[in-house]
Amino acid sequence: MLGYVALAVDLYDGKSAGTRDEARALASGVRQNVPAAFDNLKSAVSYLKRRKYVDSARLASIGWCFGGGWSYQVAKNNLGVKASIIYYGFFNPKDDLSKMRATILGHFGKNDRAIKVDTVYEFQAKLKTLNGDHEIYIYENAGHAFANPGDRYNKEAAELAWDRTVVFLNKYL
Repeated sequence: MLGYVALAVDLYDGKSAGTRDEARALASGVRQNVPAAFDNLKSAVSYLKRRKYVDSARLASIGWCFGGGWSYQVAKNNLGVKASIIYYGFFNPKDDLSKMRATILGHFGKNDRAIKVDTVYEFQAKLKTLNGDHEIYIYENAGHAFANPGDRYNKEAAELAWDRTVVFLNKYL
């Protein structure tokens, strides 16, 4: 146990996916109503900040794949977190990051066909122009979803990414 309070935000209205196709359909539904997703995320941050057992100055977001993209959005839009961890989550390296106050930790696979490594390097370069010690790691021999259970799982990359995540959380929170 690491001693952190965790809250899993439900962007799918209580639905869950049993297959990749079902997951894509649920994600598509969220993308069709982005304002509702942001409202949900803002409510989650607000909920945590009201808990007596939570230090509201020490909040972070974390997500994998679709959730990683939303973790990035929480940071980019300054929704009240100090740190944001992105496991192969989608981002746009051309985004305006002027509102962002969170420090970013990103984990990406070099062989990811969904998020090209050149795009990750572009994102990394943009982060270097901002305040903060942002960290981006690119894992050799790893593709998209390398830390997710299943056929894409890469034990070495997943364990190293998790170790780096724990160090990052301990450093920034």
